[in-house]
Amino acid sequence: MSKIKRYFLLMSLLSFLFGCGESSNKSEQYAQVPQFPQLDNPNCQVVPFKTDTDFFAQTFIISPDKKNVFVLAYGMAGTPQKMPYQILKLNMDGNMEHKVTIPNCVWGEIPNFWWENNGYLSLKIADDIKTFDPFQLTIVKARREISKENFLSHKRLVMMEYHETEDAYDSALQKAIEKSTVQYVRKVLNLDYLMLDFADRQAEAWYLYPNNEVEHVIAKYGEQKSPMNPPPPTEDDIITDGSTRLTFLKHNTLDYKIAYPNIKYIEERVLQLSVNNNQKARFKLGNKENHGLELHYADNGFLTTTNGHVWLLYERQLYQLLITTPQ
Repeated sequence: MSKIKRYFLLMSLLSFLFGCGESSNKSEQYAQVPQFPQLDNPNCQVVPFKTDTDFFAQTFIISPDKKNVFVLAYGMAGTPQKMPYQILKLNMDGNMEHKVTIPNCVWGEIPNFWWENNGYLSLKIADDIKTFDPFQLTIVKARREISKENFLSHKRLVMMEYHETEDAYDSALQKAIEKSTVQYVRKVLNLDYLMLDFADRQAEAWYLYPNNEVEHVIAKYGEQKSPMNPPPPTEDDIITDGSTRLTFLKHNTLDYKIAYPNIKYIEERVLQLSVNNNQKARFKLGNKENHGLELHYADNGFLTTTNGHVWLLYERQLYQLLITTPQ
């Protein structure tokens, strides 16, 4: 090992040794708080939703009337370019009402649900957008995402310079707008798309690259916004949904591992779920034993269904949390 490597490893170890007492004190306050899906309140029951064998939950959304939960689950069969997905419709108690399988999908790293203004449910997986009737989960519209990477054939794109691609993309978008029958802008995962419908071909979603023209396009064609739960009033609250709150309490760095040249920090996040300010349940998200640090809630920002049950997704598993008030 070189002197430089030994020096940095030694400095990292000394840094941890001198700081470990501080880390210990920080974590001592919440030492008894369990790792999710366990909670420290015996009045809170955590119920996992069971998907089909070899299917795993990836994202979900709560209906506007808060009576249903729609879950996207991916299957392990096939390849990333050709794999099955399922959409599951649950009632507020977690019972399955309907299920559809979408075969031969391309893997989507961050899929996303949203509600259309007409009450339909839309879903984006990779470059594909499908809109469903939420009652029977039948597909009522399919869109193809268009970007600079796919608006022309790969053979033609690789022959172009950057400025040529930009000019050709803008020209193709204008031609598509002229042929379209419906135009409006929608933001999906903080990205802006111009949604176009046509009389004689599949609907399209053209990505609007960040520049000064986006506001001009919105002003010209209008923007449709999905109904969302508004952001919480305080910085510590992750979500506020009626009388139910998910709050961040503490972030602790407990240790680290050196796999030169990288350092992996062993961390934990302490969160609290509270209902009516009188029932509280705390839990940790920690990566000490190869667990994840990310907890997912509904794509439209809600926590609860009408019956007060809380819905959270962690490590490919959807959970229903039932908090009861002691008699």
